[in-house]
Amino acid sequence: MHYIYRVPAVLATERISTKNFLKSLGLSTSRFKSVKHSGTFCVNGASAVAAQTMLKPGDVVSWDLPTPNHSFIAEDLPLDVLFEDEYFLIVNKPPAMLVHPVRQEQTGTVANAVLGYYRRTNGEGGFHPVHRIDRNTSGALLMAKTAEGQHLLSTCATKKKVLREYFAVARQ
Repeated sequence: MHYIYRVPAVLATERISTKNFLKSLGLSTSRFKSVKHSGTFCVNGASAVAAQTMLKPGDVVSWDLPTPNHSFIAEDLPLDVLFEDEYFLIVNKPPAMLVHPVRQEQTGTVANAVLGYYRRTNGEGGFHPVHRIDRNTSGALLMAKTAEGQHLLSTCATKKKVLREYFAVARQ
């Protein structure tokens, strides 16, 4: 996947390190290391060393990283998509379905269904859940299509900037 960003004037009045700029975009430390070692990092179209480059407002940075390859098996399973755009996917997880494979169960999960959905629709994205729901619980499950989006949303959730509300039905 190819990434291109312009350093906004409001972010840096003089200079900002590449690491700090990429972290402001939501890249985790491990993803920054991937960028740093990719050999594809450029500033204003010229090759640069991500770990040693200081950026200024207006600089255009770009790099290439492969889409993460999950070891999950893509399966053609029913998937109730509630919302989708280029960054996020929200699905209605049915009860009795795991969110992602575990050692004993490698198939029949939301992860398998999402990867199958992308394959059927020629969609792009990986499986990057922002939160999980217990196996026997149904409800909306938010996923980012990139690792960066997952990191950004997870950070917002831990800082209480994402509100989740639950509704329960109990029978006796």
